[in-house]
Amino acid sequence: MLTLLTGPGIVTHVNEQAQARQVRRARRPSRVKYASRPDDRAVRRTLRDAAVKLLTFSYRLKGFSALRAQARSVQEQAKLLIDRLALEPHPEGGFYRQNYRSANISSIYYLLCGEDFSAFHQLGRDEIWHHYSGGPVTIEVIDPNGRARQMCVGTQSSWQAAIPAGSWFAAHLDVANSYALVGCDVAPPFTFSDFKIGERAQLAAEFPHHSELIERWTRS
Repeated sequence: MLTLLTGPGIVTHVNEQAQARQVRRARRPSRVKYASRPDDRAVRRTLRDAAVKLLTFSYRLKGFSALRAQARSVQEQAKLLIDRLALEPHPEGGFYRQNYRSANISSIYYLLCGEDFSAFHQLGRDEIWHHYSGGPVTIEVIDPNGRARQMCVGTQSSWQAAIPAGSWFAAHLDVANSYALVGCDVAPPFTFSDFKIGERAQLAAEFPHHSELIERWTRS
């Protein structure tokens, strides 16, 4: 115990332990919160923006990689079907093989993949398309009277489509990164002598009000 005289006749006793605490407090560095300088805040903001841009680019890159993987997968599936069914290139585009023929009807497998399409062509007999696998297919039809319409196979509400004899028609996939395997039945049986591929200039002259459609789905 220490005895301090603070005035005549007045004695104050100070506890050594309390005094020691006061000494330790005096030795502690004071906690001062320094305000961030304006340039520090700017640096942090720049780094944050860069991180957000990098993350966004990473997500986009992953999405692009996924699309490329999907495209490869589609091409692999299409190639597998082409090999398994022994399909050959068709003059109108796509791949085909005749799998049935009688005196009354003929039937083929027909496959489209990617941006390939069946160019405008004409048959002198009815043809029925039916969908087996893959994505939806849209059939563009111009009837002998010049009326245009679309038919679709491979959706939840439509799996077959009948194209009347004498119509000009083309077909394409609804989704570029996809494929479709369909069947085409022709009655009476198909013959190449009855098959005609449309020429762009001739069709456009015959159906000038459908020139854009003809331009899009012909090759020459």
